[in-house]
Amino acid sequence: IDGTGLQMDFIKEGLGNVEGLAVDWMANNLYWTDEAYKTISVASLDNPTVRRTLVRGQVDSIQVVNLRAIVVMPQDGYIFWSDWMQRPSLAPAKIVRANLDGSGAKVWVDNQFIQWPNGLSADQKNGLLFWCDAYYDRIQAVKINDSSAVWTIISAKEQGTITHPFGLVHHYRPHSPEPKWDLYWTEFTDGHIRHAVITLNPTTKNF
Repeated sequence: IDGTGLQMDFIKEGLGNVEGLAVDWMANNLYWTDEAYKTISVASLDNPTVRRTLVRGQVDSIQVVNLRAIVVMPQDGYIFWSDWMQRPSLAPAKIVRANLDGSGAKVWVDNQFIQWPNGLSADQKNGLLFWCDAYYDRIQAVKINDSSAVWTIISAKEQGTITHPFGLVHHYRPHSPEPKWDLYWTEFTDGHIRHAVITLNPTTKNF
């Protein structure tokens, strides 16, 4: 944490344009998305030469086009990744859920809700996935075991506080009188880091 033990080249072969990184802290693996090669890969943190490409171009009839973020939820056995749509394109934007080995892929959030999904943040404790969308300028969430449960949390149309969100992380406050989350996100156009405290009722949903 103090910057010592710096290892400059952890993985440098077979990479094109790496967009997203995520760590499986239970199996000690590193996952990444590569937009250039249209791949999702995994390597051992103990020995990065032990690696495997899980997804290449297509998985379970789901086309891979513009990969961006990836998150791992090892306790539930899932990975999620975002795939944004570049207009004009016949390939729809999507957030995909798959098993840790890349099998069983399903479109979890489709282009009914998203166009340019960027950052993802996984709340393992509460079974939620947060994401930000730079086309609609909003932050949303979905249950990891119910793709129909989608919330719009922050929207430029309503709050006017979000313009082009890119990176996203969250912090859950378990000891608050009511469940609260701190959301932090980066704004691509103005270079700011913004913060909001939100509440979320897991028994309701809104679109």
